[in-house]
Amino acid sequence: MKHLRIFLVLFLFITASAYAQRDEDTSSDERLANQYLREGEFEKAVVLYEELFEKAPTPVIYNNYLQCLIELGEFRRAERLVEQQISNNPGRWRFQVDLGYVFDKSGDTRKSRRHFDSLIRSLSAHPPSVNDLANAFIFREYFDRALETYLQGRSMLGNSYPFNLQIAAIYSQRGEHDKMMTEYIDLISLDDSYIENVQGLIQDELNNDPDFSKSDALRRVLLERSQRDASKTIYPEMLLWLSLQQKDFRMALRQARVLDRRMDQDGQLVIEVAKLSAVNNQFDISREGFQYIINQGDLNPFYLEARVGLLNVKYLQAKTGYG
Repeated sequence: MKHLRIFLVLFLFITASAYAQRDEDTSSDERLANQYLREGEFEKAVVLYEELFEKAPTPVIYNNYLQCLIELGEFRRAERLVEQQISNNPGRWRFQVDLGYVFDKSGDTRKSRRHFDSLIRSLSAHPPSVNDLANAFIFREYFDRALETYLQGRSMLGNSYPFNLQIAAIYSQRGEHDKMMTEYIDLISLDDSYIENVQGLIQDELNNDPDFSKSDALRRVLLERSQRDASKTIYPEMLLWLSLQQKDFRMALRQARVLDRRMDQDGQLVIEVAKLSAVNNQFDISREGFQYIINQGDLNPFYLEARVGLLNVKYLQAKTGYG
């Protein structure tokens, strides 16, 4: 019995060592293949990736193997590789898009175009399916096709799943700022619970806006919407938010007044803008805001705060000489 236990321990040790050695060899081969790929030595890399793929067809190895075949002009082999993946993974959009990608890289753009058209036409009214196909197109940098996919999905699903955020991201990548901002505003018009999320995404865009083309696009969209539908407060709210981001306190005060009249807030937003204007040495605008509250009379809950604020601003203006 003792000898049997020793034998089992030795057997397990030898087996584990063999597997560890095999894993180490595989890892070493993959590192070498990756090095060849980085250095553009595709003939050497493809031999290793083919062996690696037969042992462990992981997504990374598959993608690198396919890249090598395409770089070497081995389009028939690449096509067979992708078709094998389609057969092994029915319903996976990624490999269907890869087939069109191989057609495209081989120079058969007509065949690629017809294949992609067929994929988009075959979409079902199922949000995950739409997202998966669009993401497959994005992975291969077919952004126009991804946009077509989302628009087709929107057409089928309507407002139940309009894909505004995804479409806005594609318009951002294409530099179509008016369309991007329209998608963001459409979303919060449909469901204002997204406003903080949308503001965060827009803020990321505005952080990279050296020529102010994005902020100008947002302002245009919001002003047009405000004129088209004056009953919705979401548009002046967003204009107020944008104005404060840009420290445009004149516009911020204007939108605060609009919201105050529509929402009967007794000037709460106005007094906040007046305070921010004072902090930023925009004393004339600050005085105008405080005076707006004072003019509503001493029954206004912010009346005394506005009187004190106005006195402080007059003092600071006289002391600093700022307007």
